[in-house]
Amino acid sequence: MRPRTQTGAGAFADALRRWRRCRHFSQLELAGRAGVSARHLSFLETGRARPSRQMVLRLAGALDVPLRERNSLLLLAGFAPVFAERPLDDPDLGAARENLEFLLGAHEPFPAFVIDRRFDVVLANRSHQRMLRWALGGREPAEPVNVLRLVLDPGLLRPAICDWEVVASFLLRRLDRQLAVPESDGALGRLRQELLELPGVERVATSPPALDDGLLLVPFSYRVGGVRLSWLTTLATFGAAVDLTLSETTLELLYPADEPTREIARELAQRETAGSPPDR
Repeated sequence: MRPRTQTGAGAFADALRRWRRCRHFSQLELAGRAGVSARHLSFLETGRARPSRQMVLRLAGALDVPLRERNSLLLLAGFAPVFAERPLDDPDLGAARENLEFLLGAHEPFPAFVIDRRFDVVLANRSHQRMLRWALGGREPAEPVNVLRLVLDPGLLRPAICDWEVVASFLLRRLDRQLAVPESDGALGRLRQELLELPGVERVATSPPALDDGLLLVPFSYRVGGVRLSWLTTLATFGAAVDLTLSETTLELLYPADEPTREIARELAQRETAGSPPDR
């Protein structure tokens, strides 16, 4: 996150205005959504009034501010953060992790994985690992596997992806949506700059989108040794999460888009069970 040198009513007022404008709300509309008077909201936005802790959370909820940035708003207003950040293997997240591992295992023999806010794979089923090794010619990718680097780097999965520019454009727009909010993650912004330096990525990032962002199932294909595998991928998030880590966790499931892909996935799983190396 960006460094902050100011706290109090003025710092909170600046951040509140940025979030309201980001959401394209008028003061009157935000006041109605939050259940406060327009006069009091005006005082909060000019720094004439200091918000209570509950008011900060109420306004953040009305603005649909992500939990990480709600912590930031609390800090700016002079309060301690309330949403804890923990690794996914923290004992307190044991039940959530078990549920994710169950979903990953139930999706076999098709790929499924979990990514964090920086697009790093933090959990994956065996099929995802199997397919990735196969597509990379038996190579093990560097840990942690980052989905953006995997797709955009010419030295990784990119050469095998059919309609690469379409897939790259869709991913870059996902990234830009995360960055298009006030106080967005500085590390994620630096990752974007790094990716834009890869061949062809900046051109794709500035081209009109080829896919509708609202698609429930996104087509994705790659070719390995003359064999084309076609998938439909969908995303699931913890929409009602009150834990910061879970709120930034995304489950991605790949479904075979045709029968040949379905059969290859099953064959690779059988070969692994039998201890045979996969053909390419």
